[in-house]
Order: sequence, then C-alpha cells, then structure tokens
Amino acid sequence: MSRKSMKKALWGGTFNPVHRGHIETARALQQRLQLDELALLPAARPPHRAAPEVADQHRLAMLALAVADDPRLSVDEREFRRDALSYTVDTLAEWRQQSGDDAWLAFCVGMDSLVNLTSWHCWQQITDHNHLIVCARPGWQRPLDDEQPALAAWLQPRLVSGVEQLSDSHRGRVAIIELPPWDISSSDIRQRIAQGFSVAPLVGGPVASYIERHRLYR
Repeated sequence: MSRKSMKKALWGGTFNPVHRGHIETARALQQRLQLDELALLPAARPPHRAAPEVADQHRLAMLALAVADDPRLSVDEREFRRDALSYTVDTLAEWRQQSGDDAWLAFCVGMDSLVNLTSWHCWQQITDHNHLIVCARPGWQRPLDDEQPALAAWLQPRLVSGVEQLSDSHRGRVAIIELPPWDISSSDIRQRIAQGFSVAPLVGGPVASYIERHRLYR
C-alpha cells in the first residue's frame, strides 16, 4: 500500500438516537486504526428492521450535533440521498468508486452485526470493496462454526488476528478488535425519554436539547 493512500472508515448504525457510546467508539476506532477520515453512516431505510420512528432529518441533525466539536469525525449522508432500501453492499460499492482504488477503506460494525451478517443482502460481498472491522467487548466470543457454517466458511480465508495485518491491502479482510464497553443503548435512551427522565449525560447536552426542543421519542 502506498504511503500516500488515505485511510478511511465508515461506522455504521441506525443512531436512533446517537449517544456517547457511539461517539467514544468512533474516537477509539479513529485512534486504533490511525484513520485519516472516519464518518458515522446512519442507515436511512434498513431492510432488516423497522424504520426509525423519528424523521430522517432529526437523526441527521442529532449526529451533526454529536460530532460538531470533533474535527476527526463526520457524518456520511449518502443513504439518505437514495430512495431505495439501504443495502450496505451498494453503499460500500459507491464509497469505493468515490474514494478511488488507492484508498484503504474499512467498514466498522458491532459484534451483533457479524452474528447476523448472513441475513444481510449479498452479505458475501461485504468485503469486496473494503475491510470489515468488528468491534467487540473484552471477552467476546465468535459465532460458533457449527451453528453458522456459511458464516464460518466465509470468515475462514478473510479473518486476521489483528489490525496490523490489514496494512498491506486495501480491502478483503475481517478483523475483530476489542474496545472498552459502553453500557448504553439507543433503545434504553428512548425508554428513558418516554418515562420523562433526563438523558443529557448519555447523549450530551446539544443532542439532549434537540430531543427536548422537538419532543422526540415521547
């Protein structure tokens, strides 16, 4: 890989709403992978789950507020510019075309996404344009091979033991990395809001003010 190659990553999720765990994980990824660019990629119309109950512009506005003070982070809105369902494989193909062949690209997800990867559209192609980085809690366990033989067969030639083994290629590999756990979930935050509790410590002041001002998740 050329020394001048850009190192870029997308951190995918619904971010409904974005919270401190998302942002701190993004910062940890940026540092661990020594990235030039890291963008949070909100899924616009995920085919494998119900559409978020808040309007698209609200999720995007909250994300913009969450990353506003960190120049290392940005928001990628590309899935909101398409009318079709948000198939990740299409997003990654478009991202590669936009970034060029020389860029080092990684798509970052949580362990829950790896466990459910075989339910994704064209999941076998998920590393055709980039590496796949799976963020796991300390003490994580990989999906059992005998329970998911198709996933195990797909992982076998792609899985590497550390991010150092991703440096000599631009795409095609999977790495699982441990990151500090954040016991925060968007579903818990939505429930807290519905019950009338403050969520400012969990989402940050600007996002909490936005939620209150627009009366989201009531």
